[in-house]
Amino acid sequence: MRFALERNHMGKKLFAVLLMMLVLAPVAGIAGNSEDLTPYLNYKYFPYTPHLGCQPGKPQSNAILVQAEEFWGVMCESTKAGTKRLPPAAQATAQLLLDSILQMPESEKLGADTQYLLGRFWLLNGSLAEAITTFMDAMLSDPNTPEYASALAVSFERFYNSTKDATERQEMGIPVANQMSQRLLSMTTPKVDDYLMVARIYYMSNVPVSAAAVLNSAMTSFSNSSTLALAAVLSALRVNDINSAAAYLQKTVGLPVEYDSTQKYLLGVTAWRLGKLDVATEALKQVIQKNRRQNDAQRLLKLIRSSVR
Repeated sequence: MRFALERNHMGKKLFAVLLMMLVLAPVAGIAGNSEDLTPYLNYKYFPYTPHLGCQPGKPQSNAILVQAEEFWGVMCESTKAGTKRLPPAAQATAQLLLDSILQMPESEKLGADTQYLLGRFWLLNGSLAEAITTFMDAMLSDPNTPEYASALAVSFERFYNSTKDATERQEMGIPVANQMSQRLLSMTTPKVDDYLMVARIYYMSNVPVSAAAVLNSAMTSFSNSSTLALAAVLSALRVNDINSAAAYLQKTVGLPVEYDSTQKYLLGVTAWRLGKLDVATEALKQVIQKNRRQNDAQRLLKLIRSSVR
């Protein structure tokens, strides 16, 4: 335990040194200005992932909804909240409950909590487009309940991973992100995660300018959020705003340990773009040392080394 803490402290200290070198050292070497940064800035570096847990929704009074909520609670763990197919024996029950909910009078299924339950059944059924539409209705009905927005973000992420078609991803993602952006305006007290959720979907939908705008706005209210700053670094790099990326990097000190590698990787990309190849090389070497399967860091380090021969 003590060794792990000391190693983490050394890692933070090294980042601080490299960051100081990035800010203070004169530009030298060959900058990667002719290279497209996009291949090196996958959404996986975004320091936020939406989550849909197996906790029940609000208590229901309708007998069908009570039964459906109980069924979700039983099947959620085994299907990992709908990421795995239902066992054959449960599929008929799920379909029966889904049909029963859909056949309810409109007045009984308009509430956000009922829409949230219906959306979870669409997920169990593998109907991602319907889940997205339903969770969006729940979110717009009750913008201050975080579970509804998070479920919508999870549904979009599953849709994104279910297709390789960039146009389909964008056509689904942009309306979702736009509605989530409107949600921010309706919320009583938006939190950091609410902004990260919106920006991530814009980013995944290949609208990095909108992602950067959301994060820049959020930083005015949450200037001390290192996680938000790291997301802002990623988005700034994606729109080729290198000076902003370097400035936001200085605000990422104090990030949770889980983001150490991402922090150093984005430092490496920023330094490479600024032509500070010694800083870039050292940062990327640290990333690879911690995770030898980090292919982006290896590719970028190889590119840097080939450029100085």
